[in-house]
Amino acid sequence: MTMSYCIRTIHTKYINRVEFSRDGERIVTLGVHNKHSTIQVSDWKNESIVAYRILENSELYDIQFNPYDSQEVTACGKKFL
Repeated sequence: MTMSYCIRTIHTKYINRVEFSRDGERIVTLGVHNKHSTIQVSDWKNESIVAYRILENSELYDIQFNPYDSQEVTACGKKFL
């Protein structure tokens, strides 16, 4: 049996990082919307957006879920942690 999912995103340019939560229920994506870094948390099984953030004038390079709490993410980048 093949399963496929399609997740809507706020990223309009590209996605440069995808990370699954430890429990496998959510994914967090790091991408670009216009000229701004964007973070989105999605419930991939329900194909829904849980939360998102557009960070103006921020260069982000990596994002990860907290391994002990899938409600928290940490991002790092130029002048950002």
